[in-house]
Amino acid sequence: MQMNESSTSRLYDLWAKFYDSSFGRLVYKHKRRAIEQLQLQAGQRVLDLGVGTGMILAHYPAEVTAVGMDLSAGMLAKAAEKIRCLQLDHCHLVQADAMQPPFAAG
Repeated sequence: MQMNESSTSRLYDLWAKFYDSSFGRLVYKHKRRAIEQLQLQAGQRVLDLGVGTGMILAHYPAEVTAVGMDLSAGMLAKAAEKIRCLQLDHCHLVQADAMQPPFAAG
């Protein structure tokens, strides 16, 4: 099967149901370490490409605006649930293709 935006999105929509307890567990500590190494400061913004289910969003400092972007609506639904339950008001979500981000330069 050739991977394209539509088939990739549908695949990850299905995978969202068990991502956190499977592959997500394998990459969690590495993602957390990456956020620590960014040494984010108050007022900064960060774009998390491929945010998936948002399992790492709680590790972004509350003084930083975090925007999670993903192609999969299923993954973003799980991320939105985490944002709501954990009251991560500094985190926002966008559904888009990382190869064509819907943001102006800068």
